[in-house]
Amino acid sequence: MARLNWVTVAVLVASEMSGPSRAQELPSQVEEIRIVRSVRLSRDPATGFCNAERTGFEGAESEDQYDFRVVITRASDGMVVNATSVPIGELHACFGPSSDPEVTNFFGRGTLAGVTFAGRGDCRLTKRHFPEQGMLTYRCFLDLRGLPEGYIGVSAPVEF
Repeated sequence: MARLNWVTVAVLVASEMSGPSRAQELPSQVEEIRIVRSVRLSRDPATGFCNAERTGFEGAESEDQYDFRVVITRASDGMVVNATSVPIGELHACFGPSSDPEVTNFFGRGTLAGVTFAGRGDCRLTKRHFPEQGMLTYRCFLDLRGLPEGYIGVSAPVEF
């Protein structure tokens, strides 16, 4: 069974706009909204990168590499005209079982438009055999840490 790539809406919330370069780029914004699509580049058995100390869960089974690619829409009606435009980030991810067979543990570390992050979360099975036989649809979430100054995430320091 295949796992669908997902479209990601990334909202990075700035805690304050500090520093001259950020202030010039985003004079009055307190959030950055990007619509990107993840494109899986590879899936391999989990390596040492997916150890429990880093991921927060035991028994990681798979390790993926993704590109985040810009999704371009037509301004007049929002129709997607290019779903795999230029890459603006990447994700190194680990997946493993949880106590619930419908939920997969998820760890990821990457960048999006130059902003580095790491996170722990999960992927929840939402539909089987959709949109066609053999496909699984998941909703995935990461609780982000390790964001650079000026962004809000989990307040605890990143240790993974």
